Amino acid sequence: MLLKVSNLAVSYGAIEALHDVSLQIDPGEIVCLIGSNGAGKTTLLRTISGLLRPTRGELLFNGETDIHELPAHEIVALGISHCPEGRQVFANMTVRENLLLGGYLRRHPHRAGRPSQEAGLQYESQPLDPDPDVSDVFSRFPVLGERRSQKAGTLSGGEKRRLSVVPMRYLYTFEVPSVQRVPP
Repeated sequence: MLLKVSNLAVSYGAIEALHDVSLQIDPGEIVCLIGSNGAGKTTLLRTISGLLRPTRGELLFNGETDIHELPAHEIVALGISHCPEGRQVFANMTVRENLLLGGYLRRHPHRAGRPSQEAGLQYESQPLDPDPDVSDVFSRFPVLGERRSQKAGTLSGGEKRRLSVVPMRYLYTFEVPSVQRVPP
């Protein structure tokens, strides 16, 4: 099991936004939360990513790590990425600099107080970048490789979307998936 949410409750002051929410996501699964505005979809995603704290319940990652009290930076270090609605990139940094920043905790796991969970990537051919994570992104999204030295703020909307979702993670959470859809 990749993520297990059990009997989760989240409140904004006296208002309980989530009440006894439970779900399980297994590796390789794609799960979609569908609901009207105000149903609690964003609240759940923000709670999983550590931006909100539950008032009760349990959040287990990889079947064993209880993440409900971890700060957001430690949750990111475990490999959980929250991609909010919109195209959020560091506009004045290059594409490559954005990727390096997005993968910082993977290269420096001690900064988050947790050991890295990945051994690294192996390449059969010459890598596209000295950093293996960046090279992997450029091989999956060649247009980003072509624009590696370009300021991220000058990218098209689709290119910004690609750049905002590519930091290698185990679990991605997206708001408004129709807006998040990225062609290969």
